[in-house]
Amino acid sequence: GVGPQVQFQMNEFQVEEGHKLYLVECSLEAPGREHLMWVVPKRLIQLKDLLRTPVEQELGNAYREHFKGLFADSKSLQRTVQYLKLWFTDLTTLVNSGSCTPALVSTLLKALEAPEPEAPEEIDAVAVAAAKAVEAAEASETPGSAEAPEEPEAQAALAALAAPQGPGEAGSAAGEALQEPRKARKRGDQTGKPSKPREPHTKNKRSKGGGDAEEEEAFIGRCMQAWVRLLEDSLSREGDGELLQRVRPHLPTLSEMRPSVRKPDGEAVGEADAEEVD
Repeated sequence: GVGPQVQFQMNEFQVEEGHKLYLVECSLEAPGREHLMWVVPKRLIQLKDLLRTPVEQELGNAYREHFKGLFADSKSLQRTVQYLKLWFTDLTTLVNSGSCTPALVSTLLKALEAPEPEAPEEIDAVAVAAAKAVEAAEASETPGSAEAPEEPEAQAALAALAAPQGPGEAGSAAGEALQEPRKARKRGDQTGKPSKPREPHTKNKRSKGGGDAEEEEAFIGRCMQAWVRLLEDSLSREGDGELLQRVRPHLPTLSEMRPSVRKPDGEAVGEADAEEVD
């Protein structure tokens, strides 16, 4: 694919407080990034020290193969401007042809005060799927909600998230898991066989009209555990084993993450007593 492309031009100068400042027009374009354009004023001594010197040090004897003309003329401002125009044109060719190292390109861009590019507006698919699962759990507890999210879809996404895989594979698997129940229902409609209706909840109802309390508890716990696993996987992929070892003891376990069910009188009960809740 096409790599990043730069363009350096020097067309004019200005005088400020007795110093001649050469205006370098810069452009940086890379696939998937915004096109950056900026102008930076530099004195001639700065251009020599920050640009020409590191280029000469890297190229060595090959410097004259890439830069045919002079860099400046101490006796003529107009000739210096013309020399600098040609020099920056040669510098652009050097960088875009890949004839110098990435380290040198980084040095040049830093010297020319390149602005920080904005990251693309992309959100990791794994985080999206997990967020949808958590939202589904919260919506199922909200009284008077118009339509509760379909729990099997969110649970399928969580199952895909929990599997050990790379970030790209995890996002793909989660997306497929979210789509599969819809495909199954569509196939059922085409064959004339209606989907099996959910059995009505007959016990463990919450007073505020939510779904089965025990199922909701387990689902919320799985959501929270999925986030913990995502954190652990992220630290592992970054190779920060020491940080992971420090963090892991403080991560909650599944039993700690499950919300407590409360009896009507407000007394909290554990998982073993959950069946007694009306």
